[in-house]
Formats: sequence, structure tokens, C-alpha cells
Amino acid sequence: MKNIKIALVEYFNTLPFYDALLHDKSIDEENLLNRNPGECAALFYSGQAELALIPVVPFLLNGNAKLITNYCIGTEGEVRTVCLMSKVPLNEIKHVCLDSHSRTSVQLFHLLSKGFWNISPEHSVVSVNELNLQEHDAILMIGDKVFKNENRFRYTYDLGKEWLKWTGLPFVFAVWVCKNHLSSAIEVRLNSIFERSFENLPILLKEYEQDNQSFDLENYYEKNISFNFDEKKKMALKRFEELCIQYLPEFSTKETMID
Repeated sequence: MKNIKIALVEYFNTLPFYDALLHDKSIDEENLLNRNPGECAALFYSGQAELALIPVVPFLLNGNAKLITNYCIGTEGEVRTVCLMSKVPLNEIKHVCLDSHSRTSVQLFHLLSKGFWNISPEHSVVSVNELNLQEHDAILMIGDKVFKNENRFRYTYDLGKEWLKWTGLPFVFAVWVCKNHLSSAIEVRLNSIFERSFENLPILLKEYEQDNQSFDLENYYEKNISFNFDEKKKMALKRFEELCIQYLPEFSTKETMID
């Protein structure tokens, strides 16, 4: 794995993956590319990375990748870091500002809006760092910035929790993929180093929280994030694809799309 470039999301929920890769002697630190979710997908599908943790929508739409490892970024319910926030309840929202960093979260919002919430507000993709929300606006916010903003709004709708209410299933936000030409030994290696990292997770989180005391990282990992890419999550991923095809005409597994 010495010369393989690896792209992974630069959020708190990827810390066990990043730490495992950073301390593996077969990987050069300069080959670890930390980006936002959309950029990770772009790096992978443009050929600038051969191995990546990417959002599920570009994987479903582009294909041409090998799904690997026993791990993912998922949730069994409330995910906390993918939320629709507003000053008014759902049925009063007229416009939604969509975080530009992940099409998967945006796709999940559209799916819930049409299939579960039965709302159809106008929307636009924005940089969430440049906001001036009106009374009936809402914002779909993802990633670490949610921690800084979650107390600013009267209403918060957690998309992982809403998906569970609708389907009874967990949700998968990101998966590990590699180029088809890479050997199966890569997956064996990754599973091994990730497993060790998760075994040492309590120690890792305590060390990290000493420098980042703005929120309870251990609580977030325990209650909100689920990393095992098990059969139930694979079923959830398939169900997500099916519902997208059913409710969102623009969603096509034949379409080439970067997150």
C-alpha cells in the first residue's frame, strides 16, 4: 500500500480510520488525502485516489469501484451530524439551504421530503459558512459544524432518526471503495488495521478530547455513529437506492455523478 493514495473524509467520525492509516508503516502520510465528502468522491473517480471512503450516492450512481472492508460510516438512528435545522416546524418551511459538502445527505433530504414528510420547499445549494436565514428558511447541515450550530435553532430534524422512523433500518452515509485492479490483500490489510484501531478506540478518544473539549466525543461515538458494515446496513443501502429510484425521477443508477 506504499504508493496508494487514499482519500477519506476529514470529520470527527473518521478518526479511527485516519489514526489506523496514519500509524500503519506501509502507508506514507503524504498519500492520505483528507477532504470533505464530495471532494473524496471526486478524487476517487478522477483517478487521483485509488482507495477512498466516499458517500454512498456517487458509489451507487457511478459504480466502477470495488466495495471493500467490514466498515462504513453509518448510524442506527440519530446521527446528530446530518440535520435539518429551522426556526419553524417542517410544514412551515418555505426554503432550504443545502450544505454543498455531500450529495448523499442532500439526496436523503429530498427522499424524506417526498416520501415521508410530504413537503416540497424550494431549495438551493450554499456554503453554510455564509448564511443569512429568513424566518421560514431552514438549513441542511452536515459534519462537525453541526456541533457549533445545533443550539441556534428551535427545530432540529435528524435525518438518521427520520430515516429509521420511515424504514425501520439503519442508514449508511459512506463506504470504503477501491479501484477494481487492486488486490484482495488490500481489504485484508485494511480490516486488520481498522480492527486494531477500534479495539483501542476508548484510549484514542480520550487523547483526542484533551485537545478538543467543545463536545463529548465518546458520547457521539457511542450513541450516534455505527461503523460495522453488516448485513442489515447492506440491506439499508439497497433500500435507499430503491426508494431513490421510486421517489426521485432524476436518480438513475446509469447516470455518472460525482458527489
